[in-house]
Amino acid sequence: MSVTSFLNRLNSLLLISMASLLISFTVQAAEYEEGKDYILVANPGIPSVPGKIEVREFFWYGCSHCYSLQGYLIDWKKNLSADVNFVTTPAVAETAGHWKLLGTAYFAAESLGVAEKSHDALFDYIHRDHNRVATPEDAADFYVQYGVSKEDFLNQMRSFTVKTELRKAEALFRQYQLEGTPSIVVNGKYIPVSRSFPEMMRIVDFLIEKERREGFSPSN
Repeated sequence: MSVTSFLNRLNSLLLISMASLLISFTVQAAEYEEGKDYILVANPGIPSVPGKIEVREFFWYGCSHCYSLQGYLIDWKKNLSADVNFVTTPAVAETAGHWKLLGTAYFAAESLGVAEKSHDALFDYIHRDHNRVATPEDAADFYVQYGVSKEDFLNQMRSFTVKTELRKAEALFRQYQLEGTPSIVVNGKYIPVSRSFPEMMRIVDFLIEKERREGFSPSN
C-alpha cells in the first residue's frame, strides 16, 4: 500500500470515527426530554457551593423507597466528579409532621459531626433491623454509639442551630414544589422523573452533563 493510499484510508477511518461520535453524542443529548424525563423547577435555587453543580437529595429515614435508593447513591458517589457537589437534605414539610423528628435528628447529628458516618446505618437500623425511632429519646439512643451523650444529643435537637436548619430545609422543599421522597434536584433547576432508581441516576448524570455543556458558572 502506497503512502498516499494509506493516508486516504486513515482519513476515511477518522471521518467515520468522528461521524460515529457525533451520532452517539446526538443520541445521548436527545436521550431524555424535558417534561417527560425531568421537569424544570419553577423557582430555581442557588447551589450551596459556588462553582459546583449541585445534586441535592431530599429524603426521609422512614421512607422505604429512600432506603432502596441509598444503594444506588453509594455506588454513584464513588465516581463523583470534582465539579459536582452532592448534598443530603431531610424532607421537612408542614403537611408531613412525621418527617420532622427524623429531620431534626439528622441536623442534630450533623451539628455534632456524626451525620455522615451514621447516615446509612440509621436507614439500616430502621428498615433492615426493624427498629422504631418515634421519639427524640429513641433517636438519641441510636446516636450514642457514635460517641455523643444522650443528653448532648437531645439538647442539640432543641437547639437554635437545628431549628434554623429545619426552617431552611422546609423552605427548599416548598420552593422546589416537591411532594414526596425520595426527590433529587439537580443544580436547583431540574427534577428527574423515573420509575426506576438506576434510570433516575442516569437522568441525573444527563442533567449534570447538560449543565456542563451549557457552560454552568456560579453566576448562572
